[in-house]
Amino acid sequence: MAAFTRCRPSGYICRLMAGSKDGAQAALEEQNRRIRALYLIAAEDSGSSAQVDATLTAGCRWFGFECGYVGRREQHATTVMNAVGAADAVVTGATCKDGVPLALWKSCFEVPLRVHRRKYGAMVFADRVARADLSEADSDLAHLMGFFVSAALERAEHEARVEQLAFHDTLTGLPNRALFDDRIRQTMATAKRYGRGFAVMFLDLDRFKEVNDTLGHAAGDRLLQLVAGRLRATLRESDTVGRFGGDEFVILQPIVDGPDDASKMARKIIEAMQAPFDLHGAQREVHTSLGISLYPQDGGAVEALLERADRALYQAKESGRNRWAFFEAPPLADPEKLLSGKE
Repeated sequence: MAAFTRCRPSGYICRLMAGSKDGAQAALEEQNRRIRALYLIAAEDSGSSAQVDATLTAGCRWFGFECGYVGRREQHATTVMNAVGAADAVVTGATCKDGVPLALWKSCFEVPLRVHRRKYGAMVFADRVARADLSEADSDLAHLMGFFVSAALERAEHEARVEQLAFHDTLTGLPNRALFDDRIRQTMATAKRYGRGFAVMFLDLDRFKEVNDTLGHAAGDRLLQLVAGRLRATLRESDTVGRFGGDEFVILQPIVDGPDDASKMARKIIEAMQAPFDLHGAQREVHTSLGISLYPQDGGAVEALLERADRALYQAKESGRNRWAFFEAPPLADPEKLLSGKE
């Protein structure tokens, strides 16, 4: 007689025990039928996030204790569903932790499942089968599986929200200081390896305080969101724009051949800010300033590049609105004048 056992808490129903060798094939077929039916109930019982295709049963094999099912409402779910039969789908033949093979379903495909860029398991697709002759214990188990799938998806979404709060500015959705610093460090490591340069730019909005004072903080927040949107639209996909707080934005241009490359980007950014911003019905023109530091000539440490881009920003503001400036080191003092006490 066939029976189901769990491999471990991290395993899945996978072991087939047969009373005799002759009955093994029949028991295996029965187990396959029951598991497919269990998957069907589990997928349907997972709630609105588990949309089952009309002709497919979807289930999830456990990877550790984390797993998830992504419905069509998720952006990447359609890709998962369409991947059945594609190059990235593989015929199931996995093993449990203790090496016992899972039931071999020749008609099934397994597609890696990723929720918010993390691998939480694999989707297993099989032909729809009837639920007939399932025991009450089987049905209970299927509902439990559905609960676990839903709970795992909720956990994945919660972890993504926590990560978003930890590494992104809540108002604009841009990377915050922690994430931006990490991006610079990665860029610096690559630049050192390949002998390349990159640019760091500080941007702020001239007279931003006037917007808050005259139109209110809601208008000021809206302006920051609109500025963030224009920066995203202007920069290349390889560039990074972050917000450190207030009206202070910082930009990482990971590959530059010299000041001319950085100047072209600075000009594009300032031009993108020229059109008035609609702040809840009030049209407002905003002027910007940019300060730029270059690697490696302006420093070989993240902190130095940020500090010098900030100093260059104030140099730009002193020269007028809608300007950019490169960091310029102060001239070295004349040693003879220092010794004589003369300026």
